[in-house]
Amino acid sequence: MIPTWSSPGPVSTAFVDSTAPVSVLMGPAGSGKTVTGLQKGVLEAFRWPETEPGVRRVRFLVMRQKMTDMEGSTLPSWHAWYPRGMGSFTGKEGSPKRHMMTLAHPYGGRVELEVHFRGLGDQKVDDALRGFEFSFADVDECDLMDADIMATLIKRAGRYPRETLSINPKRVWGTCNAPLPDSWVVQDLIEEPREGWKLFRQPSGLSPQAENLAVLGPNWYREQALILPDYERKRFVENIPGLIRDAAAVYPEFRPSLHVSETPLRVVKGRRCYLGLDAGGTPAAFLWQEAPDGQWRGLAELSTHGASGAGVTGPRRFGQVLAQLLAERAPGAEIIARADPSSAYGADRAAGEASWMEIVGQETGLNILPALTQDPTLREEALRRPLTRLLDGGKAGLLLDPSCTLMARALASDYRFTITAGRRSDRPAKNWASHLVEAAQYGLLEGSGVAQVMGRARPQPSRTHVGVPRFNPFSRRHG
Repeated sequence: MIPTWSSPGPVSTAFVDSTAPVSVLMGPAGSGKTVTGLQKGVLEAFRWPETEPGVRRVRFLVMRQKMTDMEGSTLPSWHAWYPRGMGSFTGKEGSPKRHMMTLAHPYGGRVELEVHFRGLGDQKVDDALRGFEFSFADVDECDLMDADIMATLIKRAGRYPRETLSINPKRVWGTCNAPLPDSWVVQDLIEEPREGWKLFRQPSGLSPQAENLAVLGPNWYREQALILPDYERKRFVENIPGLIRDAAAVYPEFRPSLHVSETPLRVVKGRRCYLGLDAGGTPAAFLWQEAPDGQWRGLAELSTHGASGAGVTGPRRFGQVLAQLLAERAPGAEIIARADPSSAYGADRAAGEASWMEIVGQETGLNILPALTQDPTLREEALRRPLTRLLDGGKAGLLLDPSCTLMARALASDYRFTITAGRRSDRPAKNWASHLVEAAQYGLLEGSGVAQVMGRARPQPSRTHVGVPRFNPFSRRHG
């Protein structure tokens, strides 16, 4: 007799119940993801349209990158619930497997279920599945597969059986640990989610809401956190897309579950906003506002790394796009703008040239001034102070709008120190994340951070305002 399966927790339950065309369950190691993905397939089979009265015929595809991984991990998880002797199981070692079972449907009739286990190996998905038709698919450790895996599978889903082709749902899903930052999971499900694709993100293993603790025990994740290096702890315990092996986070205190709002943040009327800017070939900007309770809120971001800022490198075009962003996110707000001091230099005054800072100021209508300091220690501390502060009621001292996906990724992993031969670099690596985070630091330096760090009264900034931009940022004269 097969024991009754219980979901590891609420996020896993929502994943199993999801009807999204593409869904992914991402969680810490040991959180029950693999079994949940497999059980979702069995439950989908019971929901499948009848092929004929009282009969549902279903073909469930389970995939991994390598067949050895399938045999070593995924198949044992399957057989713990559905033994080889239950129905007919075929397939030699190292080759695809098939498990055929007939299950009684709780509302009468039967489900004729074929489960196919396949490893992709060195093949492309289309080549590996040429001529193969299936109802739905589960991709275990999907972050390790090619970026096109889910898009390819969803095009093929719902083709079996042919008798109900017109009404078969089209649905595929995957499970994974928090991936490396450059994974397609980050791109397609976190930063810029594809339409119809949904990520189910289990809580950190250190959270009171951690899933599968009934199986693991209450202290399992805490013990793992003590023995794992930082880059593994983030991924396999805290469920944060992780660092590369030879890196250390500049802000290890950052926790998406604490520091990223679940709902959009609104501008508080009557309170200043602080805009920080970083210049150069890959410019960036970040907008802050301090709430009445002292919480610093990240409201908007602009980076050449993101879709909205891709290719926006010149100061004039950058200023145009920034003006549009500010008009949308902070209409009518008073904005204090401070930039990397080096952006005030480099112009040929004799030839009538303007600096980067001046050009962006012209396009946005802002009086942009140099930041108070370039000192990296002070900049880092200006952001760290609200990040590590808890307000009354346990509220985070720093909170990001959910649209600030690049900043969340930067703070979690990509704004990092490099480690060479066991020694950490003195300064963060210069990459896309450094430009965005440094822009944010300049804004916080102006707002309050530098005053607290340097132990002096807050300087009085010049008053600047932005409302509806004084120009059309997309007019021909700006092309």
